Amino acid sequence: MAVPKDKTQYITAYYPQTSKNISHHMVLYGCSQLPDGLDERNLKANGEAWYCGPSGIGICKRTNKYYEDVVYAWALDADGFELPDGSGFRIGLNSNINYLVLQMHYKEEFKSDFRDNSGLTLRITEEE
Repeated sequence: MAVPKDKTQYITAYYPQTSKNISHHMVLYGCSQLPDGLDERNLKANGEAWYCGPSGIGICKRTNKYYEDVVYAWALDADGFELPDGSGFRIGLNSNINYLVLQMHYKEEFKSDFRDNSGLTLRITEEE
């Protein structure tokens, strides 16, 4: 998901929307740039999903001048996480994070007709 680049925002809470019966773990990355071959137009056209594995295009653009960092990680029914009052993880303006990318690792391969609604809900604010 693209983060507004014209304002500073803060992630103040993470609420996982999955279970260990479906997902083994998930990782939320903060990226300065999308991988080569992906831009905001075709990101939306592809349902904001792409294959990032060993033969895929990766999670974020990776060179010395671009940024990629783990913002949150979840595994095996861990609880959500709320940061203490007055703190938050900066994204958008005045940060290196212009995109948030959620990588899911499922417990097992799904049958072709299975639909999954797992994900991560974030609480985001503009207040410092």
